Amino acid sequence: MRRFKDILRNLSIRHKMMVISLSVTGIAIFLVSVIHIIDEVIILRDSVGHELETRAKLMSHGLALSLRGGDTERTEQILLLLRGTPHVVQAVVYRGDGTVVATYTKERWGASTPSYRNNSYIYYDIRSIHMFYPIEDSGGTVGTLYLESDLTGIYAHFKSHLAGFLIIVVVSFGVVYIFLAKVQNWITEPIQRLIELMHSVSSRRDYSVRATVESRDEIGTLVAGFNSMIEEIDKRDRELETRVKERTTELNRTLSEMESYKDRLEDACRKLKESEKSLVQAAKLASLGELGAGIAHELNSPLAGILSITEVLLKRVDREEPNYFFLEKIKDAALRARNIIVDLLSYSRPTRDIMEPLDVNDVVKSTLSLFISELKTTSVEIHEELSTELPPVKGNKGQLMEVILNLIKNARDALYGSGSIYIRTGLTERSNRKFVFCEVEDTGRGIPDDVKDKIFDPFFTTKEKGGGLNVGLGLCICKSIVDVHGGTIEFETTLGKGTVFRILLPVYRDDTLKKGGGDNAGGDTSGKGTEKEKEDAGSTGKEKDTDCR
Repeated sequence: MRRFKDILRNLSIRHKMMVISLSVTGIAIFLVSVIHIIDEVIILRDSVGHELETRAKLMSHGLALSLRGGDTERTEQILLLLRGTPHVVQAVVYRGDGTVVATYTKERWGASTPSYRNNSYIYYDIRSIHMFYPIEDSGGTVGTLYLESDLTGIYAHFKSHLAGFLIIVVVSFGVVYIFLAKVQNWITEPIQRLIELMHSVSSRRDYSVRATVESRDEIGTLVAGFNSMIEEIDKRDRELETRVKERTTELNRTLSEMESYKDRLEDACRKLKESEKSLVQAAKLASLGELGAGIAHELNSPLAGILSITEVLLKRVDREEPNYFFLEKIKDAALRARNIIVDLLSYSRPTRDIMEPLDVNDVVKSTLSLFISELKTTSVEIHEELSTELPPVKGNKGQLMEVILNLIKNARDALYGSGSIYIRTGLTERSNRKFVFCEVEDTGRGIPDDVKDKIFDPFFTTKEKGGGLNVGLGLCICKSIVDVHGGTIEFETTLGKGTVFRILLPVYRDDTLKKGGGDNAGGDTSGKGTEKEKEDAGSTGKEKDTDCR
């Protein structure tokens, strides 16, 4: 089938129709002829079988008498009568016990005596019909007659008619060919005219020509589709010409505008170069942060060992011994180094802890309980002004403690060992939203105007660097933590009078928590707190900072 398809693929439609039609006609004639021949063979074979059975029935009466009388000669004479029937080529008479009484075989017919059967039986092979017929009389079955008929006569009959059959096939093919030669022009001529029109359109680019629709069949649909396609191409060509003209005009106008923008582009290029320099500096800063984070991570393990060994030695050495003082200095230096490392790690690898409802007053008190001991050795005074009724906020206590702790440390550093720090909490409203605020105010020197826009930048500080005192991440971390909590951080400063940092956190729900605050206006400044609070603050204050972005 594939080979036949490959042959037809490159033929013209006319030749394809001719080949397909003749092939179908030939197959149909062949099938009809085969069916007719098979039917004729069956009919003739059944006719011969019926005739053979009739002859066996006629012969069985005489054979029954001869077998009853034991007259073998008469039995042979009855079989010799078969010479007048040329298609019977062999006959055998059996007694009831299966012994052969007499046989008859046509000249030049080589065949052996078949096996005995005592019942009526007929079968066929390629050249003969074989029949066993029981010989009966009034007393019952006395023997069996076997007859074999030759079928070569039937085959000769069909051979004699084969030439006529071939003539009929050839004539049929001729008639079909002449008929197709006339009919196929009805189909191929419109297609040929369409092909010629297509060549004309492609060679001369003339899209004004149209084909004539002569029928409503598939060819008429094809011609109508071709006309529609030509119309669409012609329409698009006209639209394209119009669009090219419009685009050319627009391009000329754009070129004129570009000329007028030349100065602006040059200015933009200059600004772009300046931005590139800024980006390079930002990239250097990011690389420095990554490098610092890597170094800080590597230094954590040896610092932990130094602190552990120092703690052990402090427990073994008496406070009065001179070495105790030096061990405390080692411990303080290691703690400062660890704090710097934790700040760097917090900046480069932020964490995200679970948020929960919190009372800002509790956060303030927990922070002060950890930090108050550091202020006892200075002349700095802490004043707490906590609101009596505050609604909760949703946040992470450790992170908010870190924010407040950083703001208190900055306020302490701004006082240079002497002054006051005011810590206030309360409720305010901004843009129809309620916020809980926490203020940390100092009476220091204030922030200069030229650094106000930089105080939240990473690694920016006005304090002395080196010796583990500061790396400029505190306010950056504070702002990042407050942003994560959905709040804001702002400040007000006056040179020579001090600075106020204010944290605004959105209210979690409207009901208030009536805790602490008013009754302890002065706050808990004893520096005492539960061991749990100190442990929580110590474990989260430095390790749970959020990055500054």
